[in-house]
Amino acid sequence: MVSKLRSLRRVAGITALVYSVYALLVVYLVPPIARHLTETRLGALLHRPVTVKGIYLNPFTLCLKVRGLEIWEPDGETLFAGVQRVDVNLDLVLSALQRGLVVSAVTVDGPHAVVVRRPDASFNFSDLVKAPATAAPAPAPAADSTPSSRPPRFSVANIQINDGWFFFRDEVVNARQRLTGVHLAVPAVSSLPTRVEVYVRPAFHAWFDGQAIAVDSQTKPFAASQESSADIRLHNLDLTAFTPYMPEPRNFDLSSGWLDLDLAFRYLQTPNRKPSVSVSGDIGLRDVRVTGRDGHPMAGVAALQLSLLPTDLMQKEVHLSRVLCRAPFYRLSRDARGTLLLPRVGAEDAAATAPSASPGTPAPAATPTGPPAPPPVTADIDEIRVEQGRLEFDDAAVSPAFQTALDFHAEVKGLTTRPERPMQISFETATESAETVAGIYAITLFPQLTVTGTTTVTDVRLPKYMPYLNKTLACAIDRGTLCVKVDHALALPVGASAEVKISDLDLGVSDFCLTAGADHAPVVTFQELTVTDLMADLDARDVVVGAFATHGGQVQVQRFKDGSLNLQKLVQAGPAPAPGAAPTTAAAPAPAATPWTITVRDAAVAQWAVALEDQQPGTPVHLAVSDITVNIKDLTTRADQHGTLALGLRLNDSAALAVTGGFSVQPLAVDLNVKLTDLALKDFHGYVADHLKLLISDGAVETELKVVVSQAADAAFTGTVDGAFVLRRFASVDQVHSEDFVKCRELALRGIHVDLKPLAVRLEEVALSGLDTAITVKPDGSVNLLSVLGVASAPAADATHPATPPPPAPASTSGGGSAFPLDIAMIRVDGCGVIFTDEGVTPHYCFTLGELAGTVTALSLSKPTPAEINLSARFDGHAPFSFHATAANLGPQMTLTAATVLKDFDLSPATPYSGRYVGYAVQRGKLNFDLQYSLDKRRLVAEHKVLIDHFAFGQKIDSPDATKLPVRLAVALLKDRKGQISLDVPVRGSLDDPEFSVLRLVLKVLRDLVAKAATAPFAMLGALVGGGEELSFVEFGAGSSDLDGAAAKKLELLAKALVERPELQVETGGTVDPVSDREALVRQAVLRQIKARRLADLVKAGKPAVSVDEVSLSAAERDHCLLAIYRETLAPPPPAKRSKTLPKEPTPAEIEQQLIARTTVTDTEVNLLAGQRAARVHEFLTTTGKIEPERVFVVDTAPPAAGGAPAAPVRQVRLSLR
Repeated sequence: MVSKLRSLRRVAGITALVYSVYALLVVYLVPPIARHLTETRLGALLHRPVTVKGIYLNPFTLCLKVRGLEIWEPDGETLFAGVQRVDVNLDLVLSALQRGLVVSAVTVDGPHAVVVRRPDASFNFSDLVKAPATAAPAPAPAADSTPSSRPPRFSVANIQINDGWFFFRDEVVNARQRLTGVHLAVPAVSSLPTRVEVYVRPAFHAWFDGQAIAVDSQTKPFAASQESSADIRLHNLDLTAFTPYMPEPRNFDLSSGWLDLDLAFRYLQTPNRKPSVSVSGDIGLRDVRVTGRDGHPMAGVAALQLSLLPTDLMQKEVHLSRVLCRAPFYRLSRDARGTLLLPRVGAEDAAATAPSASPGTPAPAATPTGPPAPPPVTADIDEIRVEQGRLEFDDAAVSPAFQTALDFHAEVKGLTTRPERPMQISFETATESAETVAGIYAITLFPQLTVTGTTTVTDVRLPKYMPYLNKTLACAIDRGTLCVKVDHALALPVGASAEVKISDLDLGVSDFCLTAGADHAPVVTFQELTVTDLMADLDARDVVVGAFATHGGQVQVQRFKDGSLNLQKLVQAGPAPAPGAAPTTAAAPAPAATPWTITVRDAAVAQWAVALEDQQPGTPVHLAVSDITVNIKDLTTRADQHGTLALGLRLNDSAALAVTGGFSVQPLAVDLNVKLTDLALKDFHGYVADHLKLLISDGAVETELKVVVSQAADAAFTGTVDGAFVLRRFASVDQVHSEDFVKCRELALRGIHVDLKPLAVRLEEVALSGLDTAITVKPDGSVNLLSVLGVASAPAADATHPATPPPPAPASTSGGGSAFPLDIAMIRVDGCGVIFTDEGVTPHYCFTLGELAGTVTALSLSKPTPAEINLSARFDGHAPFSFHATAANLGPQMTLTAATVLKDFDLSPATPYSGRYVGYAVQRGKLNFDLQYSLDKRRLVAEHKVLIDHFAFGQKIDSPDATKLPVRLAVALLKDRKGQISLDVPVRGSLDDPEFSVLRLVLKVLRDLVAKAATAPFAMLGALVGGGEELSFVEFGAGSSDLDGAAAKKLELLAKALVERPELQVETGGTVDPVSDREALVRQAVLRQIKARRLADLVKAGKPAVSVDEVSLSAAERDHCLLAIYRETLAPPPPAKRSKTLPKEPTPAEIEQQLIARTTVTDTEVNLLAGQRAARVHEFLTTTGKIEPERVFVVDTAPPAAGGAPAAPVRQVRLSLR
């Protein structure tokens, strides 16, 4: 027993000794060793200094405590990471009982770390995560090894992390974030079989940059289902803290924004089902504001709330019960280049500023290859609401810049990507100018996009949008309001073009005014314009308008001097092609598209007016069209459809136009009745004034027509026009002389019938009555008729050079008449008269052709039917005149027989003509003639029998226009013993002969009877005294006004002729050659300078002074004088230092050239030479030639044009007679 006790004591002692040693070792030896190993081994592993304040291990409870573990950066001064306290309690008893590791508690206090991203984008821990240079490959598992499906047995309870903090500093973007107050509590984590189905409920709380984060979760990490869930709560997260991490470059900043999260995540995975991940909860954004770099707001939202219903993300499904967007704001801007200024990350899109592709090169269209792919995610949103939204838009790409703001709200119900499920969308917007846009739509996204709905636009202020029209329009919309309501449908079938249908469109524009010009004058105004019940099928290219109506409108139409209309200038002209631009290659013609079909059931225009101003005529024309009323029924481009038209208007409050009838567009056809009454011609005077200097003072037109016209398949028009035209009370005034010109009681065209194909015009009667007119020759020789017509009066032909007749018309090869098919059954003239007055002679000459009457029957320009013409009248009421003719085949091959008879025409009133042109008065005499003409096959046979009875000249009349021909002798030779002069002048010839002229032949006979007129005066003088045409000028030498021998002889001949013809006067005008005369004058000036130097030498030598021109020079004296001039005026000054060698002097010839180069002769001096030459000729004629000075005149001639010499010398005095 004692031994047993002794043994027990020994064992107990040994045990106590061992335990004591164990305790001593654990308490005193292990902590220092562990601390040392931690600092060395961990520091070596991390390549960083590691410090530990203390490590404590309870040998009895196996409680491990670590205090003050700090890891420093390699510099040993900057903190990297650490922990203030770590306590781990191991439960040996339970570990033994559970056959696994059981930790009763784990407490971590003050964990912390500092993470730094350096400027090179590396982190301060990057060296710890780099892969080693060479890594040993992982050993392959044995073929028969089977990994255990069970996790190791362990249990950790009471896990606590307290007061952790983490600091992140980003030196790249200069940003800092702090996660403080980190607390994580995990009650227990266990893989023990008894604890597998027990939820692990970690709880995490922290503060991120001052905002609380809370995550409550539960999980079964070691259960078969791995069921887990997490509730995340994050409120008031300042999103601006993440602004530095937004990529650069960007054009915006996040100035404010707060994020709220309240989400629940669920994860479940069972052996027989695919894993599922669901999320639900709320996501909210508050007070989000995005600003540009200039500080101006770009976008924002007061609140955006997304409510998620539980959805399985693994099944690619998203289901939101509600999306609420409150007070969204967006500012859309476009700069002057036309680029939209959107929030942008990265470099500016090149496509935004790159030039657009050529309009002639269409972009390749995408060709669908099959049914559309299903959406990648099935999304369902039960409701979307947008409240108090605002969109601001400013556009600097237009001028002036455009700005507007839209307040809007919208609602979407049933938004889904599931096929065949429509969603409902409604919205309303209102601008700052009270414009509204509203819409209600049903939209299906898949399998094809379909949209049906109604859009309503009200109170759109059209002037507001003028900046977008300024590049197109050269006018301005001053006022106007637009309203539109449209029901429409859109479908985008797969593999087919879009289908757009408009089922009901109502459009209205009210109080519209379009202005143009610097004065903003109204061009188009109307009170109202409406289009109702419009239906359109864009795919079928069919438009039907139920009704079109407008009233209270006015249009100002102007035609300017260049012929352009103000309406044309309402549109801006297109840019001119760049010079040298290559021509555009014409693209292949596109296949003909189906033409549009347009139908207007009812169109009404009421109370419209058009003010027309035509400035192209010299006298502007002003027309006022008022009371325009138009009613059209069934206007359509459909084939073989007919409509009706009723048009009425008034012109200048006097004329009335009415058009009624039917029509069709395809093919074009009209059946109209047109009636025009009381159209005042004086309103159209401006159109006549430019062509005729005529003032229409009165006159009215009436017409009534029946127009039946249609267009055939070959685009030619067929049909007829029937009716009548009457002009009444026509009166006009000669504007040149302010005298009555033409008056007409009535001109009527009755029985008008026009066939368009083939063209034929027939008039039953043309009746002219009460025509009175006057033909007056004014003192200046003009004829009022020609002046009115704007034709200059041709000078009268003299006996020597009769007027050249116009070339004959070319002969026609056909036997018919004119190609124009005009037939007039009867032309009737009655009660007409003409008064002829010549005010160019004194006293005035006047006769009257009155009682003019006659008829023309069967006049045809297209048929060989002979027309008969009968006219009768009386001269001055007593001398009968008659004309009778028969004409057929009117035209180049006309056949004509005509006879004109005049009897007892008194010639004594013609004294003003004889006194002026012959120099004698007509004492008495009567004129009788009988003229017969016959034209056949373009050969004319004419007989002119003229009898002048008892003709005698009276007293002599001094007239500057009187001829010098011996007219009295000619009359005495022609007059027979009865006192009669009888002339018979037959004329025969062909009209195809360009030299044939009846007037020329008659004048030739009369000319030969009197005398041959003079032709060229100098030629005549030359034939008498010699010299010919050379007497017309006298030539001179270069730079000289002296007459040589040839010139003096020519002037002697001229003086002799002038002495013989005292009525002649001569004019002399000198000319110069600007090149040769100038050169000669320069040389003369240099020579005078040389002579002046020689004269100075002679005077010094005591010689008497003489004129410079009288100084004579030898060659040696000339060279001596040139050298003296050079040394005095041209030589350079002597050098400052005396040189052994003197500079070489130029030769006399070189000195003379220098003097010539320095001598200037002005244009005035050259032109003075011309006057000196003319004066020399004047002097010769008046002294040597003995011509009276008053008969010789010196005239000034224009100097030659500067810039070059004429082609031939003009050193002359030119002579002319007057």
